[in-house]
Amino acid sequence: MLNTEAKPQTSEPTASVEPEIKAPITDSKILGVYGWLRFFCVLLGFLNPLIILGNIRAGYAEVAPFYAQYPQFRQLFGIEATSGVLTAGLGMMAAYLLWKRFASAVVFAKVYLVAVFFMSLVQLVALSTIQGFPPEVMSVLREEGAKGVAKAFVGCALWYCYLQFSSRVRMTYANGSMAGPLRQMNIPPLGAGIGLVLLTFGLYRWLYGV
Repeated sequence: MLNTEAKPQTSEPTASVEPEIKAPITDSKILGVYGWLRFFCVLLGFLNPLIILGNIRAGYAEVAPFYAQYPQFRQLFGIEATSGVLTAGLGMMAAYLLWKRFASAVVFAKVYLVAVFFMSLVQLVALSTIQGFPPEVMSVLREEGAKGVAKAFVGCALWYCYLQFSSRVRMTYANGSMAGPLRQMNIPPLGAGIGLVLLTFGLYRWLYGV
């Protein structure tokens, strides 16, 4: 007789295919305020103010003996001292925002670099339009102003490109970065910068009466 008893069918268990979730690749070696980013913060927050203050002191010692003969040197020194103090103050603010990892730090640092370059252009125009100097003095002033514009362009362009294309900068100041949450600022950096500009020029007018 034929065995008509049905045999139970066994099916092999099928493994469920789950989508592979890849964690974001983060290199801790290029994360945080280190390397060139740290040097940039130290440069803006410490070295640059010292250099600017030293240049202001040296400039005053150089032009002060000529105040009686050329009163225009007083205005010239005022322009350079005011722009120097403004540059140092804005740079220190940019360094603080970068060091503490504020959300708007990179934008403020870029604005600072652009402002420094345009400030050098304003200085060149101011030095070229001051009246009362002999032609040889005006020639020296224009030459020094042109050198200042060239130095500002090279330095600001290099650091701007670094902030724009650096992997460390992009990862350190990204939302949700493994370095921790970004800080928020109650006072907008742009408003603080404008306030510092107005304060500096107010001090300039009070000191030099122009």
